Order: sequence, then C-alpha cells, then structure tokens
Amino acid sequence: MLGFHAESDGGEPRPTDGELDEVHWHEFDAVVGATRGEDVGFLLPPGVSVARFLIDRWIAGHEA
Repeated sequence: MLGFHAESDGGEPRPTDGELDEVHWHEFDAVVGATRGEDVGFLLPPGVSVARFLIDRWIAGHEA
C-alpha cells in the first residue's frame, strides 16, 4: 500500500481508473470538522488507516 499527497491544478475531480466510484473536493474546515466527529455530510476513514494518517498529517501541516 502506498500513501501520498498530491496537488490539483483545478477542475472537477473524476474517477478515471475504474477503482473509485466517486471522488469529491471538500473544504478544509469540513474535513477538520469530520475529524472531530461533526456531521459534515461525509465520513473519514478510521484512525488506524493509512488514509486517515495522511489526512491528519495534512491538517496538522496547515494548522501549524
């Protein structure tokens, strides 16, 4: 398993490789709210996952 950060050059996200059914952009504050268990309309991966580690690290880097 690999985990990484990427930056977008804009545009609408769309699944292209057949692995994902949906992709979405979310506002930073909504992602932070989701980490606190707030109802923001989406759920984050569990805390033991690589994906959640990357999300938490991304948030920490933006709040520093």
